[in-house]
Amino acid sequence: MSTIIIATALFCFQAAAPPPPPAGLDPQPEAVVVMNQEHPEIVEARAVRQALDNFIKNKDNKIKSYSGKMDRFRLHSDFKSSREPKKALKACEELLATFDWAIGNYRQPDETRWIRDDHPFDIVMIQKEEAFHGLIDEIIAVAPQRLHAFLEANKRGTGFTLYPAKLTINYNDVKIQAEARLDHAMAHNVAHLEMHRRYSYQPLWLTEGIACALEELTFGEIWVNWYRDGFVMTASHAGWRGAPTQNVVKKMPLTELWSYSANPFQNELAHLSYGFAIFALESQPKFLHELALGIQAEYDQYPEQGAQFKLPPAKAAAIARQVFDGDLQLAVREYWKKVPREPNVKKLRKVDLGGTPE
Repeated sequence: MSTIIIATALFCFQAAAPPPPPAGLDPQPEAVVVMNQEHPEIVEARAVRQALDNFIKNKDNKIKSYSGKMDRFRLHSDFKSSREPKKALKACEELLATFDWAIGNYRQPDETRWIRDDHPFDIVMIQKEEAFHGLIDEIIAVAPQRLHAFLEANKRGTGFTLYPAKLTINYNDVKIQAEARLDHAMAHNVAHLEMHRRYSYQPLWLTEGIACALEELTFGEIWVNWYRDGFVMTASHAGWRGAPTQNVVKKMPLTELWSYSANPFQNELAHLSYGFAIFALESQPKFLHELALGIQAEYDQYPEQGAQFKLPPAKAAAIARQVFDGDLQLAVREYWKKVPREPNVKKLRKVDLGGTPE
């Protein structure tokens, strides 16, 4: 999955005060010019959404839009049959419901504190290469120059996500994605968008682990193996909540997780990321919430770097120690002492996130 994560904020500029008036003249009212200017990425998000709207309205693209029971996203597709889009729509809604089960409803005041932009997600499923390239060209026409190479390169791929615009696009190229499950792929991407909506910037070792854990909690299996080349054996899809993860959690320290870039995919570290996410989502939602807030605050100190900021492993460890009451390493291993039983995520539980750390 290729992602760009960029902050949205408002900058306020104030002009310098004018020089004092010459002697003997009455002082004039001081002229202070205050100019509120939108952050460039807010402007970018609006432009990208307009490009998407233009693409959807172009009848030559034959785009159908779908909406479900939730008002948190919209799905657009050029598939002739509605079967796959409707399956993806259902999967995305189910995964968001699991997210709410794990960390509470996304509209809670403490959650919305970090929301930059609560615009509904736009999920795009494209089957025709010409339409996929056409959509990329529409976006390039309005996107800043620094994104052009990234967008052009994605014409040779199977999709990408633009976080400022809350947009994820999947091109169903069966030559590359012979084993793909579109409903899982789109739901996995929605997990990333929802994580960004709640907590803005986060390292991949956390977001990919959470996305895979949510996929498994929702569907009972994991099909989206991030940044992984080559064929993935079908047997690996359902084997994450089991001995492979349990063994990794037992032998690998969390210090390995804090320094895992998650790109490229490394099997044992990916299982450690998933195992940590399962522990946090199922048994420690308040810890996970406060961990994400603490990490997000670090990213906020370097807004010019956006997603390119690399959280130092020592800082990740320090935040985890600060927000977890006890020995985190011991707690994770104790949770995986036996393979944890799958919880019933269909029944919403009460999640107490407590106060937000200063």
